Amino acid sequence: MDETQLMRLLNETREDISRAESKASITLAAAGLVSGSVLNAVFDAFDGLTLGGKVTLIGSVAAMLVALISLGLSLIPNVFVNPGGPSMMAFFGHVTAAGSIAEFERLSLEPQDERSRLTNQIWTLSILIVRKYGHIRRAYLALGVSVMFGVVTMLIELVVD
Repeated sequence: MDETQLMRLLNETREDISRAESKASITLAAAGLVSGSVLNAVFDAFDGLTLGGKVTLIGSVAAMLVALISLGLSLIPNVFVNPGGPSMMAFFGHVTAAGSIAEFERLSLEPQDERSRLTNQIWTLSILIVRKYGHIRRAYLALGVSVMFGVVTMLIELVVD
């Protein structure tokens, strides 16, 4: 790849991170609203449920909490440093890893290969994207499990009544 292709890949990677965070933010807001409503209903109806209904309802709430936590984790800023060499200055994690302004100034004077800088940024951001989408995927699966437990709870209560 030449530097133009690397820059295009870097820009696409940045856009992917933005899309992942937007998706997680919107889903977290919606899941938070639904969770609040569901929890309100759960507290009102819990005493009147059968044992089976209570167990599956607790499973539904637990899965919902896993989903909310996973969505929150996907939005937490990641500040790990992908080394790439002692003088690598590819993103803010490298800058702060210098430890002091004096060390950063010293490192900033060293020549840096643009290709190495670009590939380091692409690598670092790609790892971040995979982690974010892993959390989002886990949240969607947990939301599905939560809905499934909720449906089973309703079926149990309908059969028993």
